[in-house]
Parts: sequence; C-alpha cells; structure tokens
Amino acid sequence: MDFEKRYIYGVGGMASLFFNIAKKNGLDIDGFCIEDEYHDQDQFNQLPLVPFSALKSAAKQRDIDLYIAVGPIKMNQVRQRIYLEAKEAGFNLPNFICDSVFVVDPYTMGEGNIILNTGCIHSGVSIGNNNFLSSTVTLGHGVKLGDGNFFAGGVIVAGESKIEDRCFFGLGVTISDNLVIAQESFVGQGCAITKNTDAKATYTAPQAVKHKFDSTRFCEFIF
Repeated sequence: MDFEKRYIYGVGGMASLFFNIAKKNGLDIDGFCIEDEYHDQDQFNQLPLVPFSALKSAAKQRDIDLYIAVGPIKMNQVRQRIYLEAKEAGFNLPNFICDSVFVVDPYTMGEGNIILNTGCIHSGVSIGNNNFLSSTVTLGHGVKLGDGNFFAGGVIVAGESKIEDRCFFGLGVTISDNLVIAQESFVGQGCAITKNTDAKATYTAPQAVKHKFDSTRFCEFIF
C-alpha cells in the first residue's frame, strides 16, 4: 500500500468536522485511520480509511503527519494513548490552528494540538500537547494549558488560570482568572467555575427551569 502524507485519526463527528475545517483552510488530507478492530470499511469521507497498525508501520519508513481528532473518551485517556503510540511510531504531530482564530503573540505551543474556528489565543498563553479546542474557545492572557484536554464550543478561560491534564469542558463553560483546574476535572455544559477544582472531580450546572407561563405571557412580565 502506498501511503501518502497527511492522515486524520478517527471516524466520528470530530474527525469529520476537523476534516471539513482543514479542507476549508487549504490543508490537503490524504486519508483516515482507525484502530484495527474498528476498521470495517475502506473509505471515510470519500478518502481511504486504513488500519492504524499499517499506518504506524509506514510511519517508521517515511514522513507522515497525523492529526488526532477524537472526542474525550474515558476522560481523554484514549486520545492520550493514541498520541503516545503515534509519537513512538515516528509520526509527525503538527499543530492545526484555523485561519479564523485570533492569535496574539507571544505564545508557546507544543505539538499535536487542534484549534478550530473563531477562537482567541491571548498573549502569554502556554499550550502543551494533544489538546482539542472546538469552535469559539478563548484562552485569556497568561493561561497555562497542559496536555490532552478537550474543550467543547464557546469555552472561556480567563487570564492567568492554569489547566492541568486531560480535563473536559462542556459547551459554554467559563473559568475565572487565576484558578487551577486540576487534572481530569469534568466541567459540564454551562458551568461557571470560580474556585480551584479537585482532581478527577465532576462539576455540573443546574438544569434550566421550565416556567408555568408560555413564552408570550412570560415576556409580558419582563419587558
């Protein structure tokens, strides 16, 4: 099999989304790969889908770029395992920052990070390895980001906060300034975090309340 240059690991929604954003940014993707036990088809998004073991063997012989586009399975431990296996196999693990992200120098970044559209990276930010930032994520000035974290859309991290490894942030989470988010913290959709978190702890926001008035009647009271 003649392997090409750039592959995406994954066959789920994150992989498809990243593929389409990468294509819109002019990045040519040559194919996809997945663990051997899940390899049950030869194409994904009309491109070749190959077993990960075969691609790892090829990476020992030539330069192959790999973008890891999977969700936060098992608190990001699956993506972290794939990243470490890819490093050992000799893949290149380039960063991807969408053209629409507003980036303010200076900042530092490791490898294997994916940052999707319309986010914002402020000056003084430090980003580790293998992080996935979905759409419209903002990292404020001086934020320190570890390895293997997953951010859903719309997350805002205020200045000088530190995020350790393999955390999950749901849609619309906000993190106040000068906090420490301990490793493998699960922060659910809509949470506003104002204090340091505990390692492996779970945080969820209250559910929305359905009122007895319909929307037209309710608006008469508040407007």
